[in-house]
Amino acid sequence: MFKKTRLSAILSLFIVMIMVFSAVSFADTDTSLNQTSEWVTKGWKRLYKEQEFQPDKNLTRAEVVALVNSLLNFKEEGEIDFSDVPADSQYYREVSRAVKAGYVIGRGGGIFDPEGEINGAEICMIIARILELDLDSQPDEVLQFKDADDVPKWAVGAVESLVKKGLRKGKNKVKSLENLTGSEVVELLEQFFVETGVPETEGPKREEEPAEPKEEVPAVQEEGKGGGKSPLNFQGAFLVSIDGDKSTELGKLEDGYSQGAIIKLVFDRGIVREHWENNQQQIRLQANNGTVLKSEVFRIEGADGEKSHIFIKPIDELKSGKSANIIIGEDLMANNGNTLGKEEIIKFSIK
Repeated sequence: MFKKTRLSAILSLFIVMIMVFSAVSFADTDTSLNQTSEWVTKGWKRLYKEQEFQPDKNLTRAEVVALVNSLLNFKEEGEIDFSDVPADSQYYREVSRAVKAGYVIGRGGGIFDPEGEINGAEICMIIARILELDLDSQPDEVLQFKDADDVPKWAVGAVESLVKKGLRKGKNKVKSLENLTGSEVVELLEQFFVETGVPETEGPKREEEPAEPKEEVPAVQEEGKGGGKSPLNFQGAFLVSIDGDKSTELGKLEDGYSQGAIIKLVFDRGIVREHWENNQQQIRLQANNGTVLKSEVFRIEGADGEKSHIFIKPIDELKSGKSANIIIGEDLMANNGNTLGKEEIIKFSIK
């Protein structure tokens, strides 16, 4: 009788201990979830007011930018004209914030593909752009991974830069072409923006973005418009002043050219280190009647913040009230050899 009673007591104590440790374990897990749920939930609710975050679901491009915007407090909206993101869509505000922040540019062909599932290479592009890492890094440490050859050319620089910062540390595959679940995306964002203590930011500089894949990934983050697997992309023209090795934006060229200003052409990657003679010949200033106007096409060498900018200084006087054009040839070439692949014509009025 004593033995049975003692055995029963021991079993009861064992069961109680299991319940206590289980409670502690779940409490720890809940605490961890609570620490991340605020920004995750906030971002998710921006798209789905009645739906809870789904950690096991593959996330779409729109869902990822909503989470990034929430985590990093990107609130300023920019103008977008993606045919698949109309102004009345649930994605519009978050996509416009992402574009304004400068970490996405679309897939090319005027689309963003908001419902396309995001993969490892694309999220690396997003993170690298926000952190303003070198997108032209040559493969080195990334070569340690068994699937290094699977990394799209347009994402090699971003992946290499992130690997140096601990991406996939201790793993044997980088998994750049695999689609990511909600929990995987959250883990990556926390690794680079929470655990490392990166402060809130207004976003990367315009120069950073490399093109998204046509599909977005098979190209960059996105965008692809010709000129190879990772085509060069033109991102905009601005009026600037230059002091030493730094340019300061004064306004958009589309709002009109002011006499004496310098024009800055912005691309999505480094464009001034290699192929410079070719690139100078690819850019010309001309009147509406086709007459080529004299101008100086130049670069700012040795300045990391200006590596994706080409500058134009008109020499011939531009007459007020008239308009003119900047022609960018399709053979304009990035440092990595990828070309624009399509002639760009920027028409502007002269104040």
